[in-house]
Amino acid sequence: MTAKEIRDIGFLSWKDPDAWMEAMSGPRWTALVQEENTRLSNFLNKNTTSEQLSRFKNELKAAQEPFDLECFESGPLKITPLGTFSLKWRFDGENEYVKGRDVYSDGKYVVYTHDIGKGAEKYELVCIDVKTRKELFRKSPVGPTVSFDGPRLYYLGVKQKLWYNELFVCNIATGQNIKSLYEEKDGHYNLSLQRKTYLVRENSGKTDTFYVTSNNTLTPLRPGSERQYAFNNKCYYREAGSDTYKNLPAGVEGTPYDINDVLILTHKQGEIFVYNHFGAKEAHITQGTIQLDHYGKGYRLRIDDGIVPPYIVEFSVKIKNKEPPFKLKAKKVTAISSDGRQVNGTILYKGLFTKPKAILAVGYGAYGVASSPAGCYSKWAPLIERGWGILYTYLRGGGDDSDAWAQAGRLEGRTHTRDDFLALVEAAQKVFKISSAKTVIYGRSAGGFLMGMCLNKEPSGKLFGAVYTEVPYVDLLRTTTNPGLPLTKMEYNEFGDPSHRPEDFGFLVDLSPADVAITTSAPNVFVLARTGLNDSEVYAYEPVKWIRRLRKSGDKEEKVIGIAEGEGHFFSPDVALQAKAEDLVILHNRVF
Repeated sequence: MTAKEIRDIGFLSWKDPDAWMEAMSGPRWTALVQEENTRLSNFLNKNTTSEQLSRFKNELKAAQEPFDLECFESGPLKITPLGTFSLKWRFDGENEYVKGRDVYSDGKYVVYTHDIGKGAEKYELVCIDVKTRKELFRKSPVGPTVSFDGPRLYYLGVKQKLWYNELFVCNIATGQNIKSLYEEKDGHYNLSLQRKTYLVRENSGKTDTFYVTSNNTLTPLRPGSERQYAFNNKCYYREAGSDTYKNLPAGVEGTPYDINDVLILTHKQGEIFVYNHFGAKEAHITQGTIQLDHYGKGYRLRIDDGIVPPYIVEFSVKIKNKEPPFKLKAKKVTAISSDGRQVNGTILYKGLFTKPKAILAVGYGAYGVASSPAGCYSKWAPLIERGWGILYTYLRGGGDDSDAWAQAGRLEGRTHTRDDFLALVEAAQKVFKISSAKTVIYGRSAGGFLMGMCLNKEPSGKLFGAVYTEVPYVDLLRTTTNPGLPLTKMEYNEFGDPSHRPEDFGFLVDLSPADVAITTSAPNVFVLARTGLNDSEVYAYEPVKWIRRLRKSGDKEEKVIGIAEGEGHFFSPDVALQAKAEDLVILHNRVF
């Protein structure tokens, strides 16, 4: 379907004159990429200085150092999380790190996965003998996660890009004796592996979980239930139509969202709780992220509340964490959304200032994924040091509360997500007396869809003066009607299936930013976007279409996009650092 101007879905058809971009090849596309990058370069030269760029880049680099926290162990390995989907590891006693997506060791073998697709999320599995440090074998393409138990190594096969549809087992010493244990036939579901060892099939918050036995059979855990969290061959589970999890120990607050054999993480209105499986509360933070140990014995936590750098808690050992190099103020922001629902957010800023001088509002609200100020300083330090407040918003569609909260933001509920966000932005402006000219809204990936919806609704510039977005998902009508794209079928119940549900077309035609941009003008709003040519989740043509359609003659404010060659949905560290420094200088200079 990609690159054909006419999209015919049976009950209607429409024409997209920019469909040619979807091929992302040929001299016309190459010239367009060069044109957009030259436009951004010229904008940078006109609106920034080399001294500013160097200063912001150095500040970002220094701010990231406290977050480089080696906090987990797996056999002889020391593991440092680098983000939600990346880590680095080293052998104990050695200094050289290996970067990857997942890693695990039993003391005899090390198995890790890493991206060999230059950002395209094409994963390779590598197995190493711990004693000799020799590589035993490699396999690709595979899924991002692995597990093993004794001589059995479990990994996922790849049917097409980003669809992990088959569970394999092989001999961990040789990579041989390969056997398929399960093949997913339904393209709406994706598979993941959890240690040790559970297979999970998932579609828009609904799961089926299987325990993989030592004789390589799959035992379903609570078949017929809608969601399960497995531990010790048991699970907490929720029935369809209910928002209550069964088997949870008495006294546990909130909704489960992560688990290992020792601890449960739950969330409730943005707060995070840690319990053991007897129901005793072990930790609690009012905002941020707590990362469970899925590598070792499970007693260790990495806690990042956004106020101070991340730190380690272990229940069997008292760990002395370093004195924090920074400490931010955190204040709760509440608002009433358009339907009367109360929504919450957290704004963080430097204690040196009595109140923020400007606001950067962060929104996501998708996939049931929690929004968190964890890592706030590492991402936004140059702005924070210059008086900005960073507003984190807990929106329907996200994972900051119950499963029903997440479901309320799916499909046509996206308007709830949008209205929750806009209400919180307006509330923060009133509390801190910040003008729209000093308000920037930011969202990444699915958060880019949110930014586009907000611009659709508030194009005048009276609520915010700038939109900043990275790898934004904005071409909703074309993507949701193209099942050949990697994620489309798996996300029908998240964003919509207009080809088979006319009601989905009805709300998406009003929300899809790339389509609304054809007829909407936002002359007083500055828009800055970033994308990567190797992105397999949100293809680069999506934000390119959107930005070029947003430009109208007579615009007071520019619309610019940077298109990184050789980069994917997550930029490599050096490229990400340079791009972020440029973007923050642009935003700061525009506001001040």
